[in-house]
Amino acid sequence: MVFEPLATAEAVMTHDETELGALLIDVGSGTTEYALFIEGEVLISAVLPIGSSHFTNDIAMVLRTPFAEAERLKIEHGCCLEGLLDAHEGVSVPAVAGGPVRVVPKRELCEIMQARAEELFSLVRQDLDRNGAAECLRGGMVLTGGGAKLDGLAELGEQVFNCSVRYGLPQGLGGLVDVISSPAWCTASGLLLYGRAAEEDHERNRKSAPFSVRQMVGSLRSLFSDLV
Repeated sequence: MVFEPLATAEAVMTHDETELGALLIDVGSGTTEYALFIEGEVLISAVLPIGSSHFTNDIAMVLRTPFAEAERLKIEHGCCLEGLLDAHEGVSVPAVAGGPVRVVPKRELCEIMQARAEELFSLVRQDLDRNGAAECLRGGMVLTGGGAKLDGLAELGEQVFNCSVRYGLPQGLGGLVDVISSPAWCTASGLLLYGRAAEEDHERNRKSAPFSVRQMVGSLRSLFSDLV
């Protein structure tokens, strides 16, 4: 549970953020992981059984539209904060089994998504409150994961947690930077950086290991046995 937030933080968070106190929230498809960093350490870490697929499921159920269309509506027209909408906007919603297309207010789509986003953030906030850490977000909040870019999610986070919110983007990797410059790639990039750092530590420890007569004798014995 702690490993992935540590790896993700390696790719997206600054030293100042983790020292001052920052909340990392990784919104995946089926779950959301979060971790509170203070003085460079993980103080709180947990996984919630809510992810971006639950937003899609809510839209499909309430608007009675196919799941593929619900996903499209979420991405193209969805918003998690009603205050960001034009009150007169509408959106076409295909019906199940080829029924007639309906036009519903975009506000209705937003209400569905905002309710789920508020539930997600309120569960995290309750955990911080239980641990007396709700006022420790001097470094703000970092949103990562494939579901992080839902329109209005960052703005809602600012209201719920009363802190600055930014999207996490992978840093410290070369190559196809433009391809991976998205919150969706933060965990994968962090795991690569975490693995590279572990490998470098292992190599440094190996090179700095003290001279051992037993190791030398073992190597010589191995060498002579190969020659026999």
